[in-house]
This record gives sequence, structure tokens and C-alpha cells, in this order.
Amino acid sequence: MRTLILMRHAKSRWDTSELDDHARPLSRRGERDAPRIAAALRALGHWPDAVVSSDALRTRLTWRQMAEGNPAVPEVHFTCELYLEGLPALQRLAASWPDTWQVVLAIGHNPGWEQAAAMLSGHAEELTTANAVVLTEAAEGAAAASGTLPWAEVLRRPMELQTWLRPRALDP
Repeated sequence: MRTLILMRHAKSRWDTSELDDHARPLSRRGERDAPRIAAALRALGHWPDAVVSSDALRTRLTWRQMAEGNPAVPEVHFTCELYLEGLPALQRLAASWPDTWQVVLAIGHNPGWEQAAAMLSGHAEELTTANAVVLTEAAEGAAAASGTLPWAEVLRRPMELQTWLRPRALDP
């Protein structure tokens, strides 16, 4: 069964007026929250086989903070196609994802990621910084149960909401 983790980048700094939006770094809180979400994902058994992410600095740094200290380093792809985009862009990219990827972490931005989480899960909730939504493939029919549906098809169907991870709700 395939798992998609939609994660909004960790908290970024806004005190860098000389930088454009694409180049904003993480704040101290963002640097603290990203590894906490990574630890929670590992504890739940949802460490990714692959990471697809916007190429913005804050999403790259979110992944860097998450990857530090984790022994399993997945395949990582940064792309401008996910910068400030949502589910349609993710669906287009998913057409090229291999069937061997069972757990994909997608790091992006709002409002696109919040809308994608709502569309896939049927559960509308605010997706604040460093929140991660864990969604699993709905077991509809033999093809879905055996995991033979291509990722692009999986992302065009409703998915089951497993958990909504928020840094503030995790143990310090």
C-alpha cells in the first residue's frame, strides 16, 4: 500500500527583506521543528523511499534538517514545478515515479498543499508550517490492494488520512 506524506516547509524567516520569496531561509523554530517531524515519521514507520520537493531554499533546508541523523537516505528530487503549486503539479510529476517508491514525502507550500490534503483526504484543516499529513492508498479493488496502480492514478483517487503531525503536538 502506497503512502504519501504532504508536508509544508518548516517556518521560514521573514526578516530578510533583501531576499526574494524563493530564497527565504528557515527560522530557528523551523530548524527545530523539521527534525521533530522526521523523528515522528520514523517512529510511525513512515520514513520515505523518495522525497519530491519544491526547489525553494526553505523546502531544501526543511529536508536537510529532517535528513540529519537519519540513517536511511531516500532518493531526493527538488523541482521548480512544485514551487507554490498544488495537487495538479504533484499528479503530473507522479506520472514518472517508479512503482518501487512505496512512501513518498512531498515538501511544498500553501495554499497548494493544504488544498491537496483536503482534496485527497476529504478532511479540510489548516496546514501550518512543518505540518505533515500522512495519507495511504485507499484499498479499492484488487489493483489498489496489490499496489499495482501507478502513482499518478493513486493521486487521482481519495486517500485515507492516517495522521496529521504538528510540531506543537509532539513531545519536546
